[in-house]
Amino acid sequence: MRALIERDQLQRPFVIGHSMGGKTAMALALSHPQTIGGIAVIDIAPESYADQFSSYVSAMRSLDMASATSRREIREALAGSLSAEAPVDFLMQNLRRQNANASMPANFLKRQALPSMTGLPARAPMLRRPSTAVPLATSSSTRTTPTR
Repeated sequence: MRALIERDQLQRPFVIGHSMGGKTAMALALSHPQTIGGIAVIDIAPESYADQFSSYVSAMRSLDMASATSRREIREALAGSLSAEAPVDFLMQNLRRQNANASMPANFLKRQALPSMTGLPARAPMLRRPSTAVPLATSSSTRTTPTR
């Protein structure tokens, strides 16, 4: 994110992140607060989580794409290497076909990056949940939502 902001010469942009993107926005705000003008984080908390991604990445990388003859075959191989609760159909959305070749670009989740994706920078304890309702802007009005 920081490299993109610098490359495009953005002046303190407001960063919006959902789920893992929210974690990314929080990490950027904590490690480089001067880079951004503010953040909006949706559907993620400023907490560390157990790594649940390594097994998905390993399974995706272990697929033999060269010998697979169908999407169904790839799905079955992926499902066979993961637990029954794993989001196989979601992971299959990463499958790409070019001509007769299939690929699943798992390089966006490098194993060495997983610990930083499931945690937050060391300054994370300074984050606090708001103690009052947080205003939400909508297209026609402003409303508030209670915090938990």
